[in-house]
Order: sequence, then C-alpha cells, then structure tokens
Amino acid sequence: MPIYEFKCPKCGKEFDELVMPGKETTADCPECGQKGCEKLLSIGNVRPNGIPKGMGGYRVPPCKMGEK
Repeated sequence: MPIYEFKCPKCGKEFDELVMPGKETTADCPECGQKGCEKLLSIGNVRPNGIPKGMGGYRVPPCKMGEK
C-alpha cells in the first residue's frame, strides 16, 4: 500500500497518509480538519532520466576534478 504526502491548503501542514488500494488519493488534515488536501509529488516517486528500471536509486557520478 502506498504512502502519499499531502499538504493542507488551509493551515500548510504537511503529513503522510497510507492509502488503501482502490481508495481515492485525497486526505483530511489531521491538524485543522480541512477536507481534500493536495497530494504532493514526493522524491520517492521521481526517477531521473537515463537510469534503467531495476537499477535502484540515483548514483552520483564520480568526481573528475583534477584529472587531466
């Protein structure tokens, strides 16, 4: 089950919510009770271009400074 990040448009609180399969991806703010908080794009959902599927996370290329 995926965990989504949300931000409340009313009070600005950011929070995580476990979303059951088949459930709509909206949530209510635990701080102020605002309905329909906006889903954020979390870094866990982003894959940099050029990295094939199954290669794991992003790897920082080795530093080439000082090489001639």
